[in-house]
Amino acid sequence: MAMRLKRLSLFGFKSFAHRTELVFADGVTAIVGPNGSGKSNLLDAILWVLGERSTKSLRSPKAADLLFAGNAKIKPASLAEVALTLELDGREDLKGASLSRPDQDHEWLQALSEFVISRRLKRTGESQFAINRIPCRLKDVQDLLLQLGISPDSYAFITQAEIDRLVFLSPQERRELVEQVAGVHRFRLRREDALDKLGRTERNLIRLRDLMAELQRQREALSAEVEKARKYQHLQQRQRQLQIALLGWEHQLRLRRLQRLQEELSTLQERLNGLSHQRDALSAQRQETDETLQKMDEDLQTLQQQATQALEAAKALENELALCRERQTHLAQRRQHAQQQLATLTQRRHQLTAELTELQRQRDALWQQREQFAEQEAELQAKLQQAAQRVAELEEQLHAAHDEFFDAERTVAEIKSQLSAIEPLRQTLQARHAQLQKELATASERLRELQHQSDQLASQLSSLHPEEWQRLHTSALARLEQFLAHRDQLTAQQNALRERLAAAKARLAALEEMEMSLAGVPQGAKAVLMAVREGKLAGEFHLLAHLLRVPEGLEIAYEAALGAAANYLVASTFAEVQAAIEFLKRQNAGRATFLALDFLAELGQAEKSEVSLANAEGVIGWASELVQVTDKRFLPAVRHVLRHTLLVDDLTVARRFALQYRHLRFVTRSGEVIAPSGTISGGAALQGAANLFWRQREREELSHRIRQLEAQNHAVTLKLQTIEQEIAALQQQIAHYQRQRHEIQQRAQALTTERERLEAERKRWLQEVERLSAEEKRLVKEQEQLHHEAEELQQRLEQALANRNAVQERLRHLQSALAEAQRHREALMQAWQQTQMTAAQWQAQWENLQQRVDTLTEVLAEAERQKEALETELVRLAEEERELEGRIPKLEQALTIYHRRRAEAENALAQWHERRQALLQRREELERQLSALMAQHQQAAEELHRCEVRLAEAETERMALERRLMEEFGVTPDFAHAAANDLGQKQAALDELERVRQEMAAMGEVRLGVLDEFERLNERINFLSEQIADLETARASLLQQMTALEEQFKARFKEVLEEVSQAFNEMVQRFWQGGEGRLVLTEGETLAESGVEVKVKRPFKAEQDLLSLSGGEKAIVGLCLLFAFLKINPTPFVLLDEVDAPLDDANTERFVQLLREFSDRIQFIVITHNPVTVQAADHLYGVTMEEEGISKVLSLSLKEALTWTEANALSTVS
Repeated sequence: MAMRLKRLSLFGFKSFAHRTELVFADGVTAIVGPNGSGKSNLLDAILWVLGERSTKSLRSPKAADLLFAGNAKIKPASLAEVALTLELDGREDLKGASLSRPDQDHEWLQALSEFVISRRLKRTGESQFAINRIPCRLKDVQDLLLQLGISPDSYAFITQAEIDRLVFLSPQERRELVEQVAGVHRFRLRREDALDKLGRTERNLIRLRDLMAELQRQREALSAEVEKARKYQHLQQRQRQLQIALLGWEHQLRLRRLQRLQEELSTLQERLNGLSHQRDALSAQRQETDETLQKMDEDLQTLQQQATQALEAAKALENELALCRERQTHLAQRRQHAQQQLATLTQRRHQLTAELTELQRQRDALWQQREQFAEQEAELQAKLQQAAQRVAELEEQLHAAHDEFFDAERTVAEIKSQLSAIEPLRQTLQARHAQLQKELATASERLRELQHQSDQLASQLSSLHPEEWQRLHTSALARLEQFLAHRDQLTAQQNALRERLAAAKARLAALEEMEMSLAGVPQGAKAVLMAVREGKLAGEFHLLAHLLRVPEGLEIAYEAALGAAANYLVASTFAEVQAAIEFLKRQNAGRATFLALDFLAELGQAEKSEVSLANAEGVIGWASELVQVTDKRFLPAVRHVLRHTLLVDDLTVARRFALQYRHLRFVTRSGEVIAPSGTISGGAALQGAANLFWRQREREELSHRIRQLEAQNHAVTLKLQTIEQEIAALQQQIAHYQRQRHEIQQRAQALTTERERLEAERKRWLQEVERLSAEEKRLVKEQEQLHHEAEELQQRLEQALANRNAVQERLRHLQSALAEAQRHREALMQAWQQTQMTAAQWQAQWENLQQRVDTLTEVLAEAERQKEALETELVRLAEEERELEGRIPKLEQALTIYHRRRAEAENALAQWHERRQALLQRREELERQLSALMAQHQQAAEELHRCEVRLAEAETERMALERRLMEEFGVTPDFAHAAANDLGQKQAALDELERVRQEMAAMGEVRLGVLDEFERLNERINFLSEQIADLETARASLLQQMTALEEQFKARFKEVLEEVSQAFNEMVQRFWQGGEGRLVLTEGETLAESGVEVKVKRPFKAEQDLLSLSGGEKAIVGLCLLFAFLKINPTPFVLLDEVDAPLDDANTERFVQLLREFSDRIQFIVITHNPVTVQAADHLYGVTMEEEGISKVLSLSLKEALTWTEANALSTVS
């Protein structure tokens, strides 16, 4: 088993107010208890901690009902917590797990063999999950459980209602169960994930393509401004080159001056160095003299130390010499004392040796007397043993005679007892014979009554007619299938509408986002609009293109007609325009073009062309009249921009009219423009303002389409509600027909059962009559046997009495012989005891002598050891005396040497004082010479300093030029020198620099930032191109991946469906021998749309509808499906809640047998009331309510569990 449930801990959950813990082992664990005690709450707790979110599945109306509600003594719980421990035998189950953790990588989980999944719920509604006490999300728990192969909606969690539901599932729901068995759920998840990614990819492609078009239009609009900026930038670069060259020329002048100053500085430095060398030489001599004086001071300390050491050493030798002489005297005294002790000890040893010899002689004599007495003692002991043996033999014979006498007595008593028991037995047989005759008469009467009742039941059974209800039920089922098919169609239609609606809303959101972000608007205009939006700029500004509603099909024409004017900003007053321009200058945010309505009014109304060409062939109309303006206030601005602009079909028409009306501007549908100046522009569409107009129209169309789709979705929803009502009504009718049919079937089954019971009872009475007749014959035979047995017992009694008397006489003779033998044994015993006392006295005397011998031996040994110690001490003392005799002359010689050394040290001190005085005089002379040289050195240093100041000033000028070159122009001096060498005449360069400055001033204000903006646009366009290519590649990959997943899904599903069908057939045959079962696919357009139907054929019956089965039969079909699933794909553990309740005893045995077979690889936890299931469990828990509303868990023995189940069965019946 790769995984198993190890432990369940819960607190405050439903009826478990107190902290409760259940430990689960392998095999089958049964949970028993009375109804309402809270057994099923344990299953709810496991489902809840595994992530179940439906309170209906947890049998609670709302989440707060999961907390303990309280009782009269205990207040309601504020917190519910459930912890489930899962144990893994191998960690390979976690390969590919994707767990999130706030502070660490999730590889920490893969190193564990045990997981604790916990869930908390507070009364405030706050819920929290945790894995190994580390908070996590519900998705983390679901990912972990998905890797482990379990989920709350798995077939591993089955209640009694869900066993029946397996039969009533729709084909599509039953298909999902088969997918769980096949393990293709991950294929479905990956497919849904791929679909989601594909949708996001499509939306991103649309958004990126729109953004790409807008960026390309912006790039085209910036082209002219970029050319001007590039020319200005070229002039800037020439100005920079000339400035660098002039600065390089100045830098070369400073370098030449620096070179002259450095040569002068070098001469002064050489002179100063010579003086420094002389000063250093004198300083070195003075230093050497000082060091010599210091060394002499150190030598003084050494000489004084040597004299002191010689004095101290002499004193130490004198002390040591006195100690040696004193030690020599002490050793002589100790040697004399030791010799006296050795003489005394030798005399004491001779006395102890003589005394020990005398004691050993006395001990040996006493031992010889003790051996002679031991022979007499042994002879007396042999006679005593013979007497004891005689007494034992007589006692054994007496015991045997007693046993034989008692056996004879017992035999006599038994025979008398048997004789006395025969008479009551004979009377009992006679009474039983009379009773049998009465029972035979009663049985015959009961047989006649049972035959009559059986005939009445047969008549009632033939009067039942279930065919009519079956017909109504079949008709309702057919209508229900039609409505279900219609509902599926409407559901598919609704899903398609919702997908279209979501796509339209996403596109609308993207367009609105582009409008809000002002995509494609130039930098200056965007800065003004954003400032107004953020409240940084007062006034009302509108982009001209946003005010227009262009007729469909003329977007490109109006884009060409407007040109850059599409990005003009329209304001109400000239003052607002001035404020906006000042804002752009302050923020350095670019330039913008404005139209002020009051200023346009002052200029006068735009003149309308007097040429009537609106109806001419090839003419579309005046651009200012065809367009619509969102706000009439801004109509003058639109007319001002589009005045004298005529829209025509093509360039040929435009050329014809342009030759006649040269003051007009002609624009074709495809965007070609003929200006009054005669210039003609055309080519590929700019995709700028046209895109804006198209986006405006697309937003309006999308809003209209969204309203239509929502209306269609609402209509489909209403139809679905109607269909659902019809389905609910039909389901109620089907349930009614099923109940009526079920009642008839139950009535028929009850009548059949009662008839079978009566027939069985009649057979039992027939068997009873036969048994009574046989018993009557047996009683007669037993009476005859009793008479013969009485005669035989009387003869045996006489023989037993004679045998008892003979044994009694022999018993008296043995008792007399035994008394005589015991008196002889006592006399011998007294004599032997007296001998033992005498032997003990001699033994004490010998042991006393032996003890004295041992004591003297030890004393003698101790004297010997003392003698050896004294002799050793004498030898050591002699050696120490010899050592001292050799040490004293050496010490006297060393003392003489140290006295001589002291005299030598005192002479050396006198010589040191004379030499030191001469060195002090030499040092004073060196000080006078050094002072004169220092004055010369000071004068040279001052001259050097003045030269260094001039050099520093020149260096500062050089550095200032270099810093300017680097800070203003970012070049090195070498680069400036090269530019200066190429300069030629300095005056010509100055003249050219002035000319360049004049040209730059003549160009006016130039926005150099447009170059960076243009470069960023190019980079962004290139980046978006790469993004679009990547997205298209990803879309193709996703489509290929979905196709591969679909093929894998189909192959795996077909394979597992066949395996499950075979396993289901095997399980059906286990419950109904001769029955058949199979799983078949329903008809559908594709495999993914096909459901799974269950077909069952009972023995000797045709294949029938599942709804026509009885409750027990439905439960059997559900169990067959469950065990078929488990056989193909066993889950680590299975929780079953009273699934055996509808089963009879025989099918319960079959259910229990399957539990045993599967329990070697699946851990079963079974909530049950059935004693048969309880007896099959390996482990037992009981749930009871000792307090009101509070569940308690107990570990039970098999006997206790059976008692509980029987009590619960009785209470259920009552």
